[in-house]
Amino acid sequence: LKGLKPEAYYEFLAEMDESKAFFTHEEVVIAKADYSPDGTRAYITARLFGETSPDGLAVNFILSTTGDDEDDCWLVDSMRTPPPSRRGGRRNRR
Repeated sequence: LKGLKPEAYYEFLAEMDESKAFFTHEEVVIAKADYSPDGTRAYITARLFGETSPDGLAVNFILSTTGDDEDDCWLVDSMRTPPPSRRGGRRNRR
């Protein structure tokens, strides 16, 4: 990935079946959100719904921030989806 421009990396990820839902979702439902005791990390489970994921794709996010104000930026440290063999069937959107 050395020397890869952001636009090329975006195109690469947007075309992969495993990550397509990140770029084509139409709705996000937050299923669960927890914070670290010091408030600098967030653990979020969400479902992404869209054309490529009509049943909803479960995604676990870990976010972090260095600030403690409401307006501080949260950065995505990781986002994971279960492998296709562990994804469930239809689920309610709400």
